Amino acid sequence: KRSEVEERVKSIADQMENLAEKEKKLAEETKDKSKSQDELKKEQSELNEQFDKLKEEYEKTLDKNSGLKEPMPLSDFKQEMNDISNEMQQSSDDLNDNKNNKASDKQKSSSQKMQQLSEKMNSMMAQMEMEENGENMENVRQLLENVLTFSFDQEDIMSGMKPLSYKSPQYKDFVVRQKNITDNFAVIRDSINALSARVPGMASMVSKDVMEIRKGLLSVMDYLGNSSKYQAQTSQQKVLTSANNLALLLSELLDQMQQQQMQMQSNSSSSCNKCKNKGQGQPQQKQMGQMRDMQQQLKQQMQQMLDQMKKNGQQSQSGEQLAKMLMQQEMMQKMMNDMMNGELSPDAAKYLKEANKMIEQNIRDLVNRNVTQQTINRQEQIITRLLQAENSQNERETEQKRQSHEAKEYKLSNPDKAFEEKESEIRFNELLQVSNLKLRDYYKNKYKEYLKNLKEK
Repeated sequence: KRSEVEERVKSIADQMENLAEKEKKLAEETKDKSKSQDELKKEQSELNEQFDKLKEEYEKTLDKNSGLKEPMPLSDFKQEMNDISNEMQQSSDDLNDNKNNKASDKQKSSSQKMQQLSEKMNSMMAQMEMEENGENMENVRQLLENVLTFSFDQEDIMSGMKPLSYKSPQYKDFVVRQKNITDNFAVIRDSINALSARVPGMASMVSKDVMEIRKGLLSVMDYLGNSSKYQAQTSQQKVLTSANNLALLLSELLDQMQQQQMQMQSNSSSSCNKCKNKGQGQPQQKQMGQMRDMQQQLKQQMQQMLDQMKKNGQQSQSGEQLAKMLMQQEMMQKMMNDMMNGELSPDAAKYLKEANKMIEQNIRDLVNRNVTQQTINRQEQIITRLLQAENSQNERETEQKRQSHEAKEYKLSNPDKAFEEKESEIRFNELLQVSNLKLRDYYKNKYKEYLKNLKEK
């Protein structure tokens, strides 16, 4: 029912645009008197009727929307429609009085207003679609995080049980933990089922692995209940494999949704293409600052992990922490590569290139589970390079503004330019929001190697 309402609004917007073109053409014919007066009056009357039908159709659509379990926030556009109706009726009156010039002006005005109304409807639907997609992205992101947590818990239980006898008191503790994560996955499965109803294609994408995990967990509990340790471990390994596959599939889905969101934003700002290159400077500086903050947070996480290891005398590093930091660095590297394809000062490009190489080295440390003080020192150098790049880009912008003021008169800023800058900032912020969970092709291979290494160790 929701999709039906969406389709009806889009259809009305399309028809409105078509009607605007007809009214515009009639305005030209009225002005040129290329048709007889009776023909002009007849055509205007027909267009009036068509608009009244669209107006009525939209009112019915609003009623249908109100009947939904979760109504969409549709505008009624009552004022806009009344204004158009009045102008079209005035056009008919002017034609009846042979005031063709006045009629033509009204027709042109009503045509423009219909075009604007069509654009408002499309913009409204695009905005709601973006918001819905954003909510779904957040739900998938949370779901992916839960699956990763489940995967690491299952791996920890499996590794902990391996050297123990089933008569050991610790063994029984692990059985209790296995029961707990089995219950936790039931909640994850319910979330997947609920989200699949909202995200097209999700059900077919993940159903196989969800079923395999469910079956595997039941087998694990049966074997543990019968003290069949080795059979239980075999089933645990199958559960772990399916959980990792599910995490990768959810990551791919999140990536697709991210691309879709960016495409929708790109379409909504297509009218600003002419000012695209001019609007890149300030967002790039903000992006560099945000990237620097993100790298600072990563440095703190690495330091905390090392401090915790020294305090507790641990030899191995947390697999879950390493995986999340690896995903953050991978996402940051992609953002940096995208930025280097834009307009940068030579010095800024050089500093970003150096930072990118050091990020690549830190990625290798994370993959190899070898975060050391040297890794943290390199992280500090990355932060320094980002600051240098930010300062260099700022100096370039300042110099360009100074030259612009010397060569040209001051002009009022272009609102479209400001809109483009805001769009760029929004896109970057959304990338940051999913940066700790996005798995790229490179990471998929490294992640599999990483999990394999974890099992061996």
